[in-house]
Amino acid sequence: MGATGQSRSRQERPNPHILAAFGVTRPPTGPVAGDDQPEPAFGDLLAIDKAAKSRHVGETTLRALALLGRAAGARHPLALRRALADLDTVLLHAEARALAFEAITAATTQSGHGAGP
Repeated sequence: MGATGQSRSRQERPNPHILAAFGVTRPPTGPVAGDDQPEPAFGDLLAIDKAAKSRHVGETTLRALALLGRAAGARHPLALRRALADLDTVLLHAEARALAFEAITAATTQSGHGAGP
């Protein structure tokens, strides 16, 4: 990092998939942190999208939980983005943002940047 702090490491940048889930940016086209995680099954992604578009809150929530498992920050970024966007679609805004915060916190503490002094 330079003296002015202009360059940031990949782990310090906001996760572009999280930002894209809330419409802040477009989904990334290149590699991002977490791409090394197993990709979600395509059928699972289609099913959660269909549930969200049909406004099935319970089904969308259960599918998001199944897609992400216990540790949202340890999942493939595409799974995280789709789960967050679909939870937001069914008006679970606070829950989607809380999950995004947990994923960001997990990513920063795993990289050593979020730990205390």
